[in-house]
Amino acid sequence: MAIRRQNAAAIFARVRVRRPDGFALAIAAAALLGAALVLYRQSAYGASLSHDSVNYIAMARNALMGHGFMTYHGGYPPLWPPLTSALYAVFSFGVFDPLAVAGPLNAAAFALTILAVGAWLRRRAQSRFIVLWACLALVFGLAAVRLFDWAWSEPFFIPLTALALYWTDRHMEDGERSSLAWAAAFSAAACLSRYIGVALVAAAACMILLRRGASWRERLSSATAYSALALAPMCAWLARNWLNDGTATGGRTMRELALAEHVAPIAESISQWWLPYVPIPGAEGAAVWATAAALSVAAALSLFALFRWTRSDGNADGGGAVPLLAAFIAAYFALALASLRTGLVGIDRYAAPMFVPMLLLAALALDRALSRARGAGSRGGGGGRILSAAIVAALSAWSAFGGYAAALDARARANGDGAGIANRDFHESETVQYLLGLRGAEWSVGVVFSNDPMRAYLASDGRGIYPHGWRGNTAAALESRYNAPDDTIIAWFHDVVPKSWGASEFHYSPGFEPLGPFQDGDVFRLKRGHPPAEPRAGTLILDSHYDVYLNGGALVWVRQPCSDADARGFVELWVQPADPDDPRADAGGSGAVGMNFDFRRYGAKIGDLCVARRPLPDYPIRRIGTGQNVGGEWLYRAAIPMPVSDDALAYYRSVYDSVSSGEPLTRAEYGVYLRGGELVYLKRPCMEDDTRGRFLLSAFPADLGDIPQDRRELGHDSLNFDFSEYGVRFGD
Repeated sequence: MAIRRQNAAAIFARVRVRRPDGFALAIAAAALLGAALVLYRQSAYGASLSHDSVNYIAMARNALMGHGFMTYHGGYPPLWPPLTSALYAVFSFGVFDPLAVAGPLNAAAFALTILAVGAWLRRRAQSRFIVLWACLALVFGLAAVRLFDWAWSEPFFIPLTALALYWTDRHMEDGERSSLAWAAAFSAAACLSRYIGVALVAAAACMILLRRGASWRERLSSATAYSALALAPMCAWLARNWLNDGTATGGRTMRELALAEHVAPIAESISQWWLPYVPIPGAEGAAVWATAAALSVAAALSLFALFRWTRSDGNADGGGAVPLLAAFIAAYFALALASLRTGLVGIDRYAAPMFVPMLLLAALALDRALSRARGAGSRGGGGGRILSAAIVAALSAWSAFGGYAAALDARARANGDGAGIANRDFHESETVQYLLGLRGAEWSVGVVFSNDPMRAYLASDGRGIYPHGWRGNTAAALESRYNAPDDTIIAWFHDVVPKSWGASEFHYSPGFEPLGPFQDGDVFRLKRGHPPAEPRAGTLILDSHYDVYLNGGALVWVRQPCSDADARGFVELWVQPADPDDPRADAGGSGAVGMNFDFRRYGAKIGDLCVARRPLPDYPIRRIGTGQNVGGEWLYRAAIPMPVSDDALAYYRSVYDSVSSGEPLTRAEYGVYLRGGELVYLKRPCMEDDTRGRFLLSAFPADLGDIPQDRRELGHDSLNFDFSEYGVRFGD
């Protein structure tokens, strides 16, 4: 019994005295810093969202609702592997919206990537400085951290690839089945996050076949087992895709481009990874040349390390990792080129998974160079000590500039307008806020048709949006093609001009109940039998080829009867703000805001009625101009010098009330008042003829030197103006 107590006490003592490894804590601190940086960048609007992001979110939502991995438009296309959506669904715990967990999961994935890099280099590299430098290079590397802003599959593919390569390297060293199993598991997960993960499997299988210290039979069996385990889950998913869609990975459109046209963009992205962007005037050229020189040195050192591995033990000094990383980069690069030929876009996104392997190669090469320099210095060589200090100083300076650039970029991202669909406009959109308010009991159908289905889906409760191929804007089209019941919601955003058409047909066709016009969109509810809106409601402000009415905050163009030719061409619309300096006006140097539009996008031909509806800005307006051009000929052009919004009317009334109570400078047909630094002309009652013609205004300065040289002989400065340009008539 005493012996047992003594053994137990000894074991307990060993557990108690084990202290945390300070170096491991430093790597963990770098990982936490990276995660915090990702969360800070997303603090304003969450993870950045694109078309792929919305599909990942939709697949996760539908999986939680028991519909399987269904996209937001109701189908099961094979373009997106399931792992990203599965992680969103699992870590939502059935409580959170998968949209809310994308950002935190990306931060955790970034931290995992840093830990994997630190663990690998800690085992392979001799210099702790190089290990920490590589971790910080990953934290501050904009190529990596920017990618983790987005709700994409790459934030999971990158750490899974790093872990798969790590365990493959372990297996090449120890030959254990456990390390082979871990390599296969992480490789399988990487393939389920991105199909291009087959490049990882191909590179690892080749290196397992070339592993030293084992027979050919053992290497062949290990490579076969690894490949089978790594590819089996993806093959099952591809079979599912084939059964559902008739294709394994989705249809692709090939592009006929020369090889150099594919290689050059990827090479440009890679070169930018190693140049921290710091806005130093005049230093851009020098920085590019310095980066090119550093890349050349790093490439030479990597090739030297690879050469050494071929001549010595492949497991010495990190040499065994070099060919593995090089093989993955080569395989991935080849498949990335093939992917780009299919018409895919986003060069930085597709190149980014090569950043971590390249960083590991650079770190191993620099570690070899630093260890040799220090070895030469310890033997009394002054040159070795100088080279060692130079390497440390250069890498420290690179990290400092990288940290500064990352801090600037993070601040800009956290305080900017957002990226993709997750932006300021989306969060401040009146239409989006209205859709969010429809969640719950009031939303009896849960299906939304929209000209921007991704925005509408994110603003809905995720029960389905089916907009693809929908061109008929009528209740009959909704019923015949989609079997849409009453109470179906239609959300139409004004700014989706290039991809869609306007909401005029909804306003003026029977069967659509308007739920409210908003500044950035219109929302309708499908109600069969609901009478259409009256296009001639409001105030007639132009009687021409088209009659133009002011109805609330919108202009409505109406013509009846209307031919097909009348419904073609573009409509000129420019708006002159009351205050050209109003930041909302964005008038620039022209003094007016162009809002021209194609009639076919914003208009509709309903029987013999042609009608177009265009919302106006919400700032005070001095006047508008409009016209219609068909085939290069103008059907009509006109200027309307009057307020065209309730805000403008309130603005002018406030000017009138504040000015008319004072004493005029003159008592002519127009009373002229001094208001601050302005002259204000007022006449009441005012007839239509009173608003025509030109005003003569001459300013006589106290000092002739204050006016331009060419006007000093006149003794005054002419400030003449047309009433139609600077004046406005409202009421009487």
